[in-house]
Amino acid sequence: MISGILTIKDFSKEQRLKQMSYDIHAYVESKKQLFAKLYLEQDYQIFAVLAGRPFTDGDSTKQLRGFPQDADRRIEYDYTIWISESGLSSDRSIQCCTKEKAEQWIIKGLSKRVHEDIITDPDVFNTHHMDYLELKKTLNFIPLSLLPRGYSILLDLMGKLPDSRFIFWFK
Repeated sequence: MISGILTIKDFSKEQRLKQMSYDIHAYVESKKQLFAKLYLEQDYQIFAVLAGRPFTDGDSTKQLRGFPQDADRRIEYDYTIWISESGLSSDRSIQCCTKEKAEQWIIKGLSKRVHEDIITDPDVFNTHHMDYLELKKTLNFIPLSLLPRGYSILLDLMGKLPDSRFIFWFK
């Protein structure tokens, strides 16, 4: 786990490009309509900054906002687990668990109840959302010419979509 103040020089290029043990789950929505599920490159520096870790001495760790209550339902499906008697779903896109398993995760503090039959995924962490200007400011520590392609495309896309927001978490 990354903690404290980090600078770009703390990471070699090999460390930044190395596969990490978790992925970013990222979406862009505009005017509360799902626009795209994104498959972004794993980048140690960018993940740390998005997760609220500062990269310069003057920065403070930002407060993560969590999952937006008004997010598109299709995004919520990826973020949550549905409770069913068998723990199985006929729809492969919906994660399910038994009521007993859900209660165990809630008691351990790994999940929260979203609705009566829906909990947050216990493997999800550092959930946040931001608008275009916040994302651009967050990523400004990397020159645009060196920004990984997926993040450049993300910034370009959000700059063209009115009222867009970037919703993400790590898993």
